[in-house]
Amino acid sequence: MKRTWFLATVTALVAVLLSGCSQQPGPAGETPDGAASGSGEIAAVEGCDEGADFSLASDVENGPARCEPGAPAAVPLDEPAKVTIAIASQTGDYAAPYFVGVQEGEFEAEGIDLDIQVLPTRDALPLVAGGQLDGIASANSAGVYNSASQGVAMRMLLGQGWIAEESLAGVWARGGDTEVADLGPGTKFGSAVGAGSAANVDLFDQAQETGVDMKGFEYIVVAPADTVLALQNGSVDAAMILDPFWLELQDDPDFTRIATSVPAGSDNGGFWGGPSLLDRPDVAAAFVRAYVRTINTYFSGDYKADAENLEIISAATGVEADAIARTPSFVFNWDVPTGMTDAHQEMFIELGESPYAEPIPEEELVDRSFVETAVGRERP
Repeated sequence: MKRTWFLATVTALVAVLLSGCSQQPGPAGETPDGAASGSGEIAAVEGCDEGADFSLASDVENGPARCEPGAPAAVPLDEPAKVTIAIASQTGDYAAPYFVGVQEGEFEAEGIDLDIQVLPTRDALPLVAGGQLDGIASANSAGVYNSASQGVAMRMLLGQGWIAEESLAGVWARGGDTEVADLGPGTKFGSAVGAGSAANVDLFDQAQETGVDMKGFEYIVVAPADTVLALQNGSVDAAMILDPFWLELQDDPDFTRIATSVPAGSDNGGFWGGPSLLDRPDVAAAFVRAYVRTINTYFSGDYKADAENLEIISAATGVEADAIARTPSFVFNWDVPTGMTDAHQEMFIELGESPYAEPIPEEELVDRSFVETAVGRERP
């Protein structure tokens, strides 16, 4: 499997894209120049029948939507294409399909030579804008939306999914009976991203309901692997604890989980295609098809219960199979839930993380046409 590692040079473009205070964003409702939409006519796809119905996509009880393993079949490009994307982590569950898809030849079957760069989202965004990267698999941080508001022609082509009900990833607080209502001004909140993380949505919604103002929090940047220690030693009062680190707290009566990181049926991120990919709609369609097929083949249901699957994922990601199996299977969803981008932006605007006053409309951020074509079904 091809994996290239590099340290991106962060130029002045970072300030233009990610800093909202010194630049005025383009008006909401304006489509950035260079954005492409549409991937062809929608026709029935073998193996993608009732189970691939988009009505199941965010259905917690009966979904998400799925085709049969191996579907949709590859449709090789007339000419091979190189696609370079960035992912913030190689070890997170959300990242596994990209690495497995390369290892198992799913992208190659489409004629795509996929090069995965492991880069922080902040470093990757200016490279997407400049065309050095074709896209980014990322959580929808404030920086992603701010980049789009500055006119970067990028569209969310694929969703990501949500954590299983059994997973206790989310916001944990000190104290055995602490509730969101107990938080307030001066609360030290630890996370890898801070107030600009889409993982804060459930906490934000509860805070809104109980009258807690999250703008009064003191946001402390803590690496995911260090969040439990920071909580235990009192460096922070509450923290975003991701998989698998919550396992250290689940039986400790001195700590309480007060919010999830991804509400079931919703999402925190997905794949954003940049201008250099959107300008090649046939390549974007092939990329999306390979990803969807990878999900259907290797990441359906309780995929971590399959020993052969675990070995495949372990070999692709470099994570030991036993470590992968410690946490519940992630619920992958290729769809982008309706209203998700609005919910994220409303939070970021309220917390002062976005420089614009009204959310950018979903239709200017999301393009579902490629996944519709891949599975042969129109999204209602």
